[in-house]
Amino acid sequence: METAAGEIVSPYKLLIQALTLIPVSHYLLFAFILSIVFVYNLLEFHILQDLINAYGGGHVSLTFNPNCDLYREVISKCHLLYGRYVSTPWLSSPHLQTILLNVLVKTPSFSYKR
Repeated sequence: METAAGEIVSPYKLLIQALTLIPVSHYLLFAFILSIVFVYNLLEFHILQDLINAYGGGHVSLTFNPNCDLYREVISKCHLLYGRYVSTPWLSSPHLQTILLNVLVKTPSFSYKR
């Protein structure tokens, strides 16, 4: 790349020069927003989706064989599985729900044998 004076300038030097003109606060803001998006997706928060849907909930999706006896005996008779699922707004992550159940709520102990 040549300048008006005929000098050859590396495009990488021009790119670095342009990037140094951006204020540091913009880089910090970008890093903050990027970290918020990362944590939001990592912890599976769905508060924004709930706000967009006006807390209307979502349909329960199950993977099963409709020809199975279990489906005919249990799942087909459970009407809760055919409605919408609405989680609590203050526990908008399955991880937070698990923490609440393990730390704050006394759950009954159980054991099973294979």
